[in-house]
Amino acid sequence: MQTTNQVLKGTLAGVEVELEATGVTAKEGSYVENTDHGTEPMDVSGEVTLEYTGVTVKKPLLSPACAVEGGKVTTNPLKFTSVTGTTPKTTGIKFEPKEGTTFGNTERHL
Repeated sequence: MQTTNQVLKGTLAGVEVELEATGVTAKEGSYVENTDHGTEPMDVSGEVTLEYTGVTVKKPLLSPACAVEGGKVTTNPLKFTSVTGTTPKTTGIKFEPKEGTTFGNTERHL
């Protein structure tokens, strides 16, 4: 089985930022609910707080020592819901902050 690192992208003070994580786990208290309405697809909803590990800075590379504190990024609590696709049996999942507009914060050391 091949695994892919997670890539986190955003903008900070007008500068494109890209982080790469080698691991991700759901923190305690996270949950998923599947609701079967008798038709396909089922609805999926829930809340999750994610902790990314093995995080490195890919953009911008301001110095070789540029690093994420502790190599970890923890999101704010996120909610997710089903998004129906273009065909009857396809579904996607939309993630967004439970409150506000910020997914999470991290400290970066130069």
